[in-house]
Amino acid sequence: MAHGALLETLRIAASSFGLSSEWTLRPGSPDNAPVYDVRLRPEPGLAPDPLLPFVEKRTVQRRPMRTTPLSEAQYRSLSSAVGSGFILQYFKRLCERLAIAGGQRPYPARLPRSVRGAPQHHRMGRPFQR
Repeated sequence: MAHGALLETLRIAASSFGLSSEWTLRPGSPDNAPVYDVRLRPEPGLAPDPLLPFVEKRTVQRRPMRTTPLSEAQYRSLSSAVGSGFILQYFKRLCERLAIAGGQRPYPARLPRSVRGAPQHHRMGRPFQR
């Protein structure tokens, strides 16, 4: 799971327990292995997030995606959508994308299934319970 999706899912799930969450990137943690400090705090009156029913229904799209380059207008539109205090990075060249992906194979999902113990590797912990 992507880091942002994990942190957002944690926030959504915490709301069902009346908890708010906040996270910070640990100072000095490397870009290729970030460490997050997450704090959960009681938040009286906090309603469960409306996305809570969909947490367990999320899926991963593992099919190959098109590599059609974005137009300059699309880049400008994306760049203007980023809030203040954030930076949007583009990885236009294939070598840049492979480097940021950690040199993963194009279809990394296939590898664990071919390894003994793969079902345990992919099995999530206990089902989410409120």
